Amino acid sequence: MVLCDINETAIQELEHEIKADGGKALAVKTDVQIFEEVQHAVDLAVANFGSCDVTISFAGGEPARMLKMTSDFREQPPELIDWGVNVNGKAPIYLARAAINPMIEQKRGVIISIGSIDGVSGGALVYSMAKSGLIGFTKSLARYGAPYGIRACCVSPGPVLTRPSMANMKTLLGRAAEPKEIIDLILYLASDKA
Repeated sequence: MVLCDINETAIQELEHEIKADGGKALAVKTDVQIFEEVQHAVDLAVANFGSCDVTISFAGGEPARMLKMTSDFREQPPELIDWGVNVNGKAPIYLARAAINPMIEQKRGVIISIGSIDGVSGGALVYSMAKSGLIGFTKSLARYGAPYGIRACCVSPGPVLTRPSMANMKTLLGRAAEPKEIIDLILYLASDKA
């Protein structure tokens, strides 16, 4: 497994945990906004593990919250908008583009992107636009990859308990999802059972 993040310390710690449990992992500091860095990570996956079987684009978030800037769209600086589009929209496209050639060569693969209910319901302007586009991209990628045995899926959850404020968000079930519920779905989609 190749772990990619701009926070090198966090993924190195996770790499050590996985290896301590007997797994195989490689931490690669990656800025998902830079295609060459994403391509490098995919190339390392193939070089170290022999194939690129599954990709999962977890990077993202509502830009005003992530960059700790104003959430009022009228006052948002262009760099906040750029980050929102790049990380939530372009980064999954970059990862799919980097992984598609080895997946075509091996005649199999799964490309999973994390969308959001905001991509369907709207509400967070730049974030919603990027996640909405990601849903359309995933549908097109699924059609493109199907002849090569490549599946593409977009998981678009509502509130997930990844931080305390998510517990206060209203849902029809009256609760936010547990992270494990989303992970279980992703593991299913990555498996041959899907």
